[in-house]
Amino acid sequence: AQSSVVLSGADTVLTDAARLTVRPDELGLDAEQTALAAGRAPLRVLIDGHLRVPLDAPFFQAGAALVASTDAAASERYAAAGHELLALGGDDGHVDLRALLVELAARGANEVLVEAGAQLAGAFARQGLVDEYQLFVAACFLGSAARPLLELPLERMAEARALKIADIRAVGDDWLIVVRPVTR
Repeated sequence: AQSSVVLSGADTVLTDAARLTVRPDELGLDAEQTALAAGRAPLRVLIDGHLRVPLDAPFFQAGAALVASTDAAASERYAAAGHELLALGGDDGHVDLRALLVELAARGANEVLVEAGAQLAGAFARQGLVDEYQLFVAACFLGSAARPLLELPLERMAEARALKIADIRAVGDDWLIVVRPVTR
């Protein structure tokens, strides 16, 4: 509810049947603030390079969205369904994340929440496109089969990315740790 944009990838949307919508009843705000948050929903953006998420998925049924892909061939089909398709193919065959952020900024977005899996989160991190991480830590162990937070291949400890802790606080039974990348 605080962001201009909420962005995710095809894998997350397919796996979680994600809608990326504001849920006013879960905000814990007074009636006036809840109404304000519900009336100013963030732009929902899906990065789906190969258009794998079907138009009948819950994500698309939740309202208008912007889809960033590598191919604009289906642009008319998406427009007919009430969505916008942007072709932003990069040199590597993936969506050009930097070009997407430039486009979102041109549309007035000043805060983008990336709610994504390890692959997309890692791509943002590897390209230096993250200003702040908000990490929620639950009081449980997921075990050795748990998936990583982000794909960030490192071969030596010297390659580790330094972070500066900005805030740590309890949120319900979890901990929220806010960290920012240290620029060298």
